[in-house]
Amino acid sequence: MNYRLTTILLAVALLFILGVSTIQAAPKETVQPAPQAVAPAGNYDFTNFGTAWVPEVLGQYNWWHQRGWGTQAKPKTTGGKWVHIPIPFTSQLGGSSMYVNYVEFCAQSTNGAAGTGPNHMDVYAGTSVLVHSNISWWTDNAYHCYGLYPGDVWVESLGISLSLNFANATDMITLSKAWARVHP
Repeated sequence: MNYRLTTILLAVALLFILGVSTIQAAPKETVQPAPQAVAPAGNYDFTNFGTAWVPEVLGQYNWWHQRGWGTQAKPKTTGGKWVHIPIPFTSQLGGSSMYVNYVEFCAQSTNGAAGTGPNHMDVYAGTSVLVHSNISWWTDNAYHCYGLYPGDVWVESLGISLSLNFANATDMITLSKAWARVHP
């Protein structure tokens, strides 16, 4: 028998005994399935600065933006006035639909004891009202936040409308942030 062939056969047998593969070729490429796009579980909060508030009717207010964080509204006449703010958020994240489950705004009144403050809140998805509520605003003139739960709904757009009541033309309401909590 040929010594070379015998040496090769003995080497192969030894490799089998030691548990080593006789073929040392490059590993085959495996095709991994594309990962299913899913947003991580949890809550995601999307906030808009208070300078995004806009009056429904221009000219009803003296209107001041406060250095990027809020808007002061002082009426030219008493009574109710409407203001609005959009809340930018993502309706899809990582391939998952995002559901709105909480919406809130924050404000401060200079005369809450006399009834100056927000008195009604509507949460809109496009032109449809998702949820609305009358508001009993605080009388201590401190900064407060008020929120509503629209009920885990998927929407493409979101906004808040507030009815502001002014007891007199010298009162002011400072409108601050508005935000929404969404989850997959």
